[in-house]
Amino acid sequence: MENKNIIIILIAIIVVLAVVAGVMFMQPAAKEPTKVKITSDKSQYEGGKVTIQLTDLNKTAISKEKVNITITNKKGKVVINETIKTNSKGKAKLDLDLKKGNYTVNVTYGGNENYTGNNTTQKLTIKEEIKPNTPAADTEEKNVVKEEKQKETKPQIINKNKENQSVEVENNL
Repeated sequence: MENKNIIIILIAIIVVLAVVAGVMFMQPAAKEPTKVKITSDKSQYEGGKVTIQLTDLNKTAISKEKVNITITNKKGKVVINETIKTNSKGKAKLDLDLKKGNYTVNVTYGGNENYTGNNTTQKLTIKEEIKPNTPAADTEEKNVVKEEKQKETKPQIINKNKENQSVEVENNL
């Protein structure tokens, strides 16, 4: 009877060791860390865009992955919450329809079976777009026209003839 108990205990130990070994080998491989970078300017005009790039730590592009972009205004209210997909170069863009003001951009990548998730945040200032009918635009337009006219004007050469009269000579520069 004592031999039966020893055999049962040995079988139980073998089963426990097999389960522990199986769990250890069944663990998924370690996921590779990622980096999310906002590549667009921190200061833009109305109608701008947010561009991002998703890579691993070796700067290898991670393509066809979903990335969430959340933009909040200065009061903390979410004004944009969109999911976009990275292209073959790990890049993605979101066109903005924001008015003049200060915002916070939060970009989140949730990860997948091969890569860990990551996120980043950046402040964003939207400046008012200069429209053609504004005084500033009119002044800029007038300056450009004035410069163009100055370029078109050819200097004239004036000579004196024998009678000491001014004679205009055409300049063909």
